[in-house]
Amino acid sequence: MRFSPFDCYPTRDGAIVIGAGTEEDWVQLLHVIGRQDLAKDANYMDRSWRVASNHIVDVIVAAWTQTHSNGSALSKLDASDIPCAPVNGVADILTSA
Repeated sequence: MRFSPFDCYPTRDGAIVIGAGTEEDWVQLLHVIGRQDLAKDANYMDRSWRVASNHIVDVIVAAWTQTHSNGSALSKLDASDIPCAPVNGVADILTSA
């Protein structure tokens, strides 16, 4: 089954991947990004609608990620157990080896 959001999102200094695979992840993500208002909207709480309207969901998530650095966004998401990871470039991979 597909879910949404699940994508690569830009940050101030790179990009991260976020995947809210469960309804609990989605509700928690809404809390982290300050969009609890969407939890009252039947469309946003319907997985099928989110998948079909993924482009809309991505705009909402990206609006938040773009205001954070990779480290800040990942820290906030990790603290809420939302699946996420940095997008590493070649230089990142070479320096981490």
